[in-house]
Amino acid sequence: MTEPYPPQFDKVSFINNIFNLVGKDFIGQAYRSILLREADEVGIDHYMRIIDRRGPFRVVFDLLNSDEAKRHPHWRAMDLAVREAHRKSFWGLRNIFPALAKGAVRHDARHSDGYALSTIGVASHPADGSADLHSKYSDFQRIHEQLARIASQISQIEYRLDGEGQDACSEILGRGDRYIFNLSTSNHWRIHAVGIVRVERELARYLLRYKNVDFILWDGASRSFRRLERYQVRLILSDRWQDGGSGLASFVPATLQPLTPEAGDTYISVGLDWDHAPTPDVMAYLGRHSVKAILACHDTVPARFPEFMVRESLPQEFKQHLVAMGHGAFKIWANSKASKRDLERFWADAKLECELPDIFTVPLASYASGALPMLTAAEQNVLGEVFRKGEYVLYVSSVEPRKNHRLILDIWRDLWRERGEDCPQFVLVGMAGWGSHDLLNRIPRMPVFTGGKVNLLKNVSDNLLAHLYHNCAFTVFPSLYEGWGLAASESMASGRVCIVADNSALPEVTQQLMPAYHPLDFIGWKKEIEKLIDDVPYRKDLESKIAEEYESMSWDDFGKQFCENIEADISYVR
Repeated sequence: MTEPYPPQFDKVSFINNIFNLVGKDFIGQAYRSILLREADEVGIDHYMRIIDRRGPFRVVFDLLNSDEAKRHPHWRAMDLAVREAHRKSFWGLRNIFPALAKGAVRHDARHSDGYALSTIGVASHPADGSADLHSKYSDFQRIHEQLARIASQISQIEYRLDGEGQDACSEILGRGDRYIFNLSTSNHWRIHAVGIVRVERELARYLLRYKNVDFILWDGASRSFRRLERYQVRLILSDRWQDGGSGLASFVPATLQPLTPEAGDTYISVGLDWDHAPTPDVMAYLGRHSVKAILACHDTVPARFPEFMVRESLPQEFKQHLVAMGHGAFKIWANSKASKRDLERFWADAKLECELPDIFTVPLASYASGALPMLTAAEQNVLGEVFRKGEYVLYVSSVEPRKNHRLILDIWRDLWRERGEDCPQFVLVGMAGWGSHDLLNRIPRMPVFTGGKVNLLKNVSDNLLAHLYHNCAFTVFPSLYEGWGLAASESMASGRVCIVADNSALPEVTQQLMPAYHPLDFIGWKKEIEKLIDDVPYRKDLESKIAEEYESMSWDDFGKQFCENIEADISYVR
C-alpha cells in the first residue's frame, strides 16, 4: 500500500522546481529541495558527470538515498514523488512529440499528468542503453528552450489579462540614461530570501518604479546579458517565487532576448556575483562596451575566514571577485562601515596597482512595522505552539558554524540544569546551512530539547517572523563575524533587545545601544542572558532606549539613499 503524501507537501511543485532546470542549476535546486542547503563544488562536479552518463533522475535518487536527506520530515513523500515522476516520464516519452506537433501545449507547458513537460524532457534513459530512448532524450534536451519560451509567452499573456502587467512606472532615475540591474541571484534562489538575496530583491522592488531601469540575467554560456521583461521581474520578486515557485520555473537565460549594453549605461549588481555572475567575466564584458559598474561588498568572510566556506575553492574565487571589483568597478556600495574597512584592508594587502573605486555606505533596513501582519491558519498553529511552551528568547539565523549557535545551546544546557521548568524557551529560526550536520544531529538528544526548551523552526515566513520578534523576551546574535546582521536590525526595529557579538558590524547595526560581548565569552553571555531573563526593569530600560534613540530604516529608505548615491556619482562624471 502506498504511503500517502502529507497534506503540506506539494509533490507537483517539488518535482517541477527541480526538473524544470538543467545542468548546474538543476543540481543546485536538487540540493536545496532535498538536502535544504546549497550544493558544494565537489558535489556539482560529481553529479554533472552522472547527468551525462545516466541522466538527472540518477542524481535525485542518489541525493534521496543519503542519510542527510532521510532526516527530512518529508523524505518519504519526496521519494514517492520522484519515483512516480520517473515512471510517468518513461511512459510519456512516446506521446510527447505527436502532442507538440499538434500544438497541444497547455498552460505553463504541462503534460496531462500535472508535471511540466520539461520534467519529461530531462528524464533519464534506462540502464539497458536503449538507443531509441536515448535519442529522444537528446531531442528533448534540445527543445527545452523552446518549451521555456512557450511557457514564458503564456505567462506573460495571463499576467496582462490579470491586470498586473501594465507598468505604471513613470519616474526617471538620474538624468535618464539607462541603468541595468542584475537579478541573477534572485532568479536562482527558490527558498525564503535571506541576507544578500533579500537585499537584491528589495532594491529591485524599489528600482521597478523607474522606467529607465532594465533588468537582466547573466548568461554564463554566452557571457552576455539577457533581458527580463517587467512581468518576469515581478514574478521573480513575488512571494510565490520564494516558496519554490508554486510551479514557476526559474528563467533560463538562453531563452531570453539579449540586451547589449551601450556607452553611458550603468550596471548595478548586489547579489552573489561570485556564483551567478562572475565578476572577472562581467567586468571584461562591460569593458568592451564602456559601461560603468556599481558593485557591492556585503562582507569579506570567504577571504578572511575560509574555514567557514561551503566549498574548498570558494575563498580563491571570492578573492578573484574582490580583485576584479577593485580593477573594474566605478563605485562600490558597502552595507556597513565595517565591510568598507575590511574591503579597503583586503585591497591594501593585495597591493592592487590601479586607481581603486570609491566606496559608499548605506545601511540595511528591516521589514518590521507598527501593524503586525495577518497569519495563515498554519502559521497561527506554529505561533500557538511556541506560546504554549512559555516565554522565549529568539535567534534568527541560518545554522552554520560561523553563526555560533553552539555557544547559546551550551548556555541553555546550563540554564535547564539549573532552572528546570523555569528555564525559558530558546527558539532558533533558520535553515540548515553548510557544516551544521553534527550540531543538528546532537540537538534532538539534548535534555533541554526533549524537555521542550529548545525549539527549531524552519521555512518561517516574514509575516510569522514579525510576530515572533514582537512577542519574544529578547533576541541574541553571537555570530563570529558579520558584514551586517539583518536579524539584529529587525529585532531593534521591533523594539526588542538584542545581545550581539562585539565584532565586525554588529555594534554598528545596533547603534552601540545594546549589550555586546566577545563571541567566545561564555560567562559574559550567560550572565547577560540571565540578567535579561530575571531583571525585567533592566530589560524594559533597554527597550526604552531603543524606542527613544534607535534610528530605524525601511527598505524604501534604503532604496532612496542607494539611488541618491549613484545618481550623484554618475552625474558628477558626466
